[in-house]
Amino acid sequence: MLAAALAASAVVCVTVFTVFLCLSRRRRRTKFRGRQRLTTIHRSPSVKAFDGANEPDNVQRRPVLGVEQEFSRDALCFLKTIGEGDFTKLMKGEASGLLHSDSVSTVLIKTLASTSPKAARRKFLAEISVLSRLEHANILPLLAVCSEIDPPCMIFDYSEIEDLKSYLLAANQVGTSGGDDSMFSMLRTPDLSGILLDIVMAVDYLQSRNICHTDISTRHCQVRSGGQVRLAPFQFIVPSKYTDDYCVVGDYEVEDGFRGARTLPVRWMAPESLEQGVFHLKSDIWALGVTAWEIFSFGATPYRGFSTDEVIDQVPSGQLVLSTPPQCPIQLWKVIRACLAYEPSKRIPASTLLRQVKQLHANISRSNVILDLGAVDGDIGDGLLISPVE
Repeated sequence: MLAAALAASAVVCVTVFTVFLCLSRRRRRTKFRGRQRLTTIHRSPSVKAFDGANEPDNVQRRPVLGVEQEFSRDALCFLKTIGEGDFTKLMKGEASGLLHSDSVSTVLIKTLASTSPKAARRKFLAEISVLSRLEHANILPLLAVCSEIDPPCMIFDYSEIEDLKSYLLAANQVGTSGGDDSMFSMLRTPDLSGILLDIVMAVDYLQSRNICHTDISTRHCQVRSGGQVRLAPFQFIVPSKYTDDYCVVGDYEVEDGFRGARTLPVRWMAPESLEQGVFHLKSDIWALGVTAWEIFSFGATPYRGFSTDEVIDQVPSGQLVLSTPPQCPIQLWKVIRACLAYEPSKRIPASTLLRQVKQLHANISRSNVILDLGAVDGDIGDGLLISPVE
C-alpha cells in the first residue's frame, strides 16, 4: 500500500511539474511574441539594409564587385566557425595571394549555408552589392567575394585582437589584477571615449547613406593593433562565445512562406523593436547608446541581473533603464542618454552625436583621466566631471 501510494504521488508530482514547465515555456513564447510582432520583423521602408531587403526583385543593381575582387575558392582555407546566423556562418580562415601574391592573409569569411532558401541567397547577393559600395576607415572592409561557385561567400579583413568586447574584458582583467600586457594595457578614459568616437563615426557614415545596421554592439566591432575600432557589418550573426547575448525566437516568417527561428539581441533592441519588431535608423541610435554603456562598463552585459523576460517586459514600458557606467564622464553620459530616449523622434541624430562626442573626446584627452578599473565590479558612481570647452 505504501509503495503504491508513493508511486502514485510521484506520478502526480511529475505530471504537475511537466504541466508547469509547458505552461512556463508557452508563457515565455507568448510574452515574447504576443505583445510584439516579432513574427513579422521588418525594417522601416524609408531605410536601406545591408541585405537589400527593401529593394524590389526586379531592380537593376550595379555589378557587385569588380573582376579583381572575385577570389578563387581554391585559395581559401576555412579554419574554424566563430559565429552563425540565419542561413549564414562566420568563419576564420586564410586566403593565399589575396593582399600580396606571395603571402597568406588571415581573414573573416561570411558564407551562405548550402541549404538556404532562394530568398536568403537573394539577400546575400544583395548584401554584397551594398557592402561593396562602403568605404570608411571605421567600417570593416569587404576585401573580395567568391560568388561564381555556390554557396557564395564574402571575405573581410581580420583583426588580430578580434572583437571589442573581448578587448574590453581583457583590459579590465589586466587592470584589476595589476598585470602588465602590452596589448591590453590599462585603458584610460580618453582611450574609451576614442573607441566610442570610432563607432559613432561609423554609424554616422551608415546613416548618411540611409543604411540601417540593426545589430550594433561591441561584439560586432573589430580592434586593430593600433587601437582603431571598426564596425563589422554582421547582422544577427551570433558569435559562438556570446550566445547568451541573443534570444531565439521561433516560428519566424520570411519571404516565400519559409518559416524558421530567428536569434535577436534583445538587450540591445529599442523599445519599438521589442514591441513592434521594427528596425530603423533611430533604433540603431538606441543600440549605439547601449554599446556606449558597454564600452564604459568594460564589456559588461547590459541590464545585468535581469532576465531576458524582464528586459523584454520592462524596457518597452520604461521601467528598466541603464544606469551611469562606472566613472563615465558626466557630460559624455548626458550625450549618450540622448541616444536612449524612449521616443525614437527624440533620439539624437547621428551627425549631432558625432559633433558632440568629438568635442567631449578632445576635452577628455586633454584632462588625461585614468580610470580606476577596480570600480567596475563595485558600486557605480555618478561619473567624472570634465572641464568644458575653453
